Amino acid sequence: MAINDKCDASRVSFTAVLFTGALAGLLSVAPAGAADPIQIGSRSEVSEVALEVDEASGHLLAVLRYDTAGEDCFAVNLSTDGGDSWSETYEQCSAHGIGNHLGTTVVGGFLYVGYISHIAVNSARVIRVQTSDGVYDPIYGSVTVLLAAVQDTICHIALTSNHASYDDHLYLFAITEGNLVFFWTDEDGGAGSEPWHEVTTGVTDAWCWMLEATYNDGFWLGSGYNPLVAYQSSWDLYLWRYHGIDGPEHFLFDADAPVFEYPGSIAAADDEMRAVYWSYSYQTKSCASSAAGSSPTCHTWDACNSGFAADVVAAPGGGFGAVYAPDNNDCLVRIEDASGQWSDSTPCHGSSLPLRGPVAIAPMQAFTPFSYGLVAIANDPLTGTPYFIRAPIIFNNGFESGDPSAWSSVTP
Repeated sequence: MAINDKCDASRVSFTAVLFTGALAGLLSVAPAGAADPIQIGSRSEVSEVALEVDEASGHLLAVLRYDTAGEDCFAVNLSTDGGDSWSETYEQCSAHGIGNHLGTTVVGGFLYVGYISHIAVNSARVIRVQTSDGVYDPIYGSVTVLLAAVQDTICHIALTSNHASYDDHLYLFAITEGNLVFFWTDEDGGAGSEPWHEVTTGVTDAWCWMLEATYNDGFWLGSGYNPLVAYQSSWDLYLWRYHGIDGPEHFLFDADAPVFEYPGSIAAADDEMRAVYWSYSYQTKSCASSAAGSSPTCHTWDACNSGFAADVVAAPGGGFGAVYAPDNNDCLVRIEDASGQWSDSTPCHGSSLPLRGPVAIAPMQAFTPFSYGLVAIANDPLTGTPYFIRAPIIFNNGFESGDPSAWSSVTP
């Protein structure tokens, strides 16, 4: 579908993860050097960014995708000091490509990266690195979870886990020939006593435009697991979930679906779910519902001037955080407190460095309450150079009451 004339076709995308710590209420001060960008490694031509955090250690792991010498590559970068310094610990390249998007998640002391291999017949594969030092696990190697029957038919992959709660299950989703496929295993990634198990989803009409997965931490539907997945079909946005008693279910969530070039995001916790995305009506939409996904309540945040992707994450202890970019080089963040009140939009950063997408943002509650970390791409010194920036967001007293006037981006 063509981009509307009022929306520039420049692409901006980002992803967000949330650190340990609950939304608590008061104030913070800006961390030192909040606006100073820190270059991540020496890579350039970066086209995709993922950012994950290990809840136990607070270590950050940035996954960068880029092209080099005609090969499609991704690299893992580790920070053990809240983003002040980074080291590249692993790189993998393929002349055959690694699929549309990467899938990343942390569980059981490992960062798992899912990708699509185009060598011979398509396959969905997973590698892992240790969150303690970012070192690749050669014994685990590259595990093939799904082998396609026909060449080039796996078009999307997504990973999620219950890292924020039980930290003992890993989930992989993929789309192949219209079928949504689902596999699960334990925190050992299929290398221990629990192999990869496939669960029939019942979805046979998924389009290759969007696949976003999350886990409903803190709430068990029946006695089973409850990952949720957003996908598109017939221009509409659908949700799929796994109910421990009733099994898999899928249903229409919103007929005003995300634009396929800029997929959105979902997050869930304690039986609450949020979706944030740029829709076909050319606006930033925020939708809230229970984890069942029925009868969502949607609001418009901003009309767009350019295309982008959005991301939303659940906060330990209640609430959600979201990032979006209604304009190129204009990343904004909003926080929903435990009462269900979203803040006004606040700039993600104060840097003068010209930024563009893709970017990744993470509330850095493990280091400074209510501050944010941002990974952005700048054409300095080279095209597509990744940077990390600490970007604080400051709250005044009383925001948990749901009073938006209690929110402020100014240091008190």
